[in-house]
Amino acid sequence: MPCSTTTRRTTTTTSTRFSAPRSGAPRVRASKRSPHANAPPSTSEALSSLAVVASVLLGVTFLVAGGSKIAAGDQWPEQARGLGAPVLVIPVLPWLEIALGAVLVVQVSRVPAAVIALAVLAAMTALVVRRLAQDEHPPCACFGAWSAKPLGWGHVVRNGLLMVLAVVAVVA
Repeated sequence: MPCSTTTRRTTTTTSTRFSAPRSGAPRVRASKRSPHANAPPSTSEALSSLAVVASVLLGVTFLVAGGSKIAAGDQWPEQARGLGAPVLVIPVLPWLEIALGAVLVVQVSRVPAAVIALAVLAAMTALVVRRLAQDEHPPCACFGAWSAKPLGWGHVVRNGLLMVLAVVAVVA
């Protein structure tokens, strides 16, 4: 009599997340992170971050300067005339500073805005140096009513530092 045999099939399922190795402990599949995820930032990334920080600091300074000039009302234009600022520039400057500050803070067109800010700072610094060379010390009109101190070489240094920020925002 012939013998009948039945074959039995067993099915196994495997999880896509975990598979059990022979030891019985679940094994997690490898992460898809970059092997350089913990590496320090590259020089270009660091310079780019530095440019953003410089731009934001410069932008905030311009926003405060422009806003304080507007808040000073009639006092600022009077101080600006005493400083020797060109008459046509006086009504426009606070709004230019606010526009430049906003663009520098939000990083829309950082490089062109930083170049314009550098030119504005250079012009203001030249005006301050000219007054100091004439041994004149009118009240500073840089930050509206907040800055009524007489002009001094500290103003030139401050503007120099702001110009450095502008250069970093352009080049980095």
